[in-house]
This record gives sequence, structure tokens and C-alpha cells, in this order.
Amino acid sequence: MRKLEIDWTPEMDALLGTKTDRKIAVDLGLPRRRVGQRRRELGILPIRYLKWTPEMDALLGTMVDQDVADELGIERSTAFYRREELGIASFGRQGAEIKWAPEMETLLGTKKDLDIAEELGLCQKAVWWRRQELGIPSLKEQNRVLPEGVLCWSGEARQIYRARRRHLREGVLNTLTYEQWKYACEWFDNRCAYCEEKAFLTEDHLRPLSDGGPRTALNIIPACGSCNSSKGPKQAHLWIYEHFGMTKGKEIVEKIVAYLTEVKG
Repeated sequence: MRKLEIDWTPEMDALLGTKTDRKIAVDLGLPRRRVGQRRRELGILPIRYLKWTPEMDALLGTMVDQDVADELGIERSTAFYRREELGIASFGRQGAEIKWAPEMETLLGTKKDLDIAEELGLCQKAVWWRRQELGIPSLKEQNRVLPEGVLCWSGEARQIYRARRRHLREGVLNTLTYEQWKYACEWFDNRCAYCEEKAFLTEDHLRPLSDGGPRTALNIIPACGSCNSSKGPKQAHLWIYEHFGMTKGKEIVEKIVAYLTEVKG
């Protein structure tokens, strides 16, 4: 097959790096591979490395992430991670400002969130958040058995449910109770045990699950999604010093040790 010859003009080159290769390829009617090849030849970084301006940041949270992405010509995940990095509530979460009438709330959990959103003329995420705030399980969750000690399907309950299933698959010790998890979150002032940021907390293994780390009170601490993801399968103390440096890392390690000592107590 004959290789497609493309005469790249300055106007075409100017588009590279301003949107994803896929979007530029669609705009120019070219193969995505050739767009990426040309961008690399010119030493232009892909859009995920773009420099966010105040004007671009101002769009975050004012509409759903997909609409922000379309507006800026980037992938939805790029807009999502930037919004999370800045701690900006999603458009759906800001839907908490909606005046929820009793008759609107009675619909929650009776149908799919998308169907309710369409019926009420709202964003699906706004419906999802309101249901979570009221502790109303989705139709799918209503057919599941709640974890021990949990009265309703909150975000924490859902996390515990998934974690237990994961540990069951891995075949490792799993004894962490809902009360122990709540105590850990409260001990760290409902903040990430590493960066101390207020965020939705996830269970992080000090000794990673991939290394046989159990899900117990002495091996699980609360961490934000960013730190949990960054740490990955590394041992906690090694990642802490690597990520935060010796001085700050020592403070974090000492605080975690103090918590573990109290729990072991």
C-alpha cells in the first residue's frame, strides 16, 4: 500500500498539541497515527502536558467534564484530573445547590439515576450525589447485602464492600471492620494520612496487597485517591521518603507510627 503523502502547512502544524491527536485527525481528515508522528517530529508534547491558564481553570466545575473537554479540545480524563487536582467540585456535585423538593427526593432509588435525571431535567451526577447524601441505595445495591455494621449504602460502605470482595479474590487476611475504618479516618481528622488534604478517603495498604498485605486495622490507613494511586504497590515508608523528602517524610512516618501504636495498644 502506498504511503499517504501529506503536505503539512504552517496552519496545520499550529494545531498540533492544542487538541488530542484524535480530534486533530478528525478535523484535518487524516489518520491519527500520522498526526501523532508529525507532532513528535516537531517535538511538540501531547495535550495532556498542556499548561493550564486561569481562563481554562475557570471552566472547571461550571459544566460536566466532557463539555469542558469538548470546549478545550482535550480528553475528558484530562479535565477530570485537573479539576480533582485543584479540589474543584464537579458540576454534578455543585448540583447540591438545587432545591430538592420532597416529591423529587421520593424518586431517588426507584429508577436509574439517568432516568430520574431526564425526568427532572437535571444532570445525572446531581441525582447521584443527592442520593448518596441521603444514603439511598441504587436499584442494583438494594439487592446486595450490606457490610457488617453498616446501615445504609454510603460512599464508605461501597468502598468496604468492594475491598472485601477484592481481598476475598486475593485470598489474604481481611478483618478490618467498619468501626475500625471510621476510627482511622477520625484519628487523621478525616484527612489523607500522607498529604493531609481533605478529600474522599480510600483504604491504603501500608504493606501493599500485591505483597500479601492484609486488610487489617494495622495495615490500612486513610489516603486520598491521588496519594493512593501514586504510592501504588510500593512499601509505604519507602514511597513517603521518596515522594515527600526526608524532613516531611519523617513527620508523616512518625504520625502513622503513633496511630498504629495506639491501635495496637
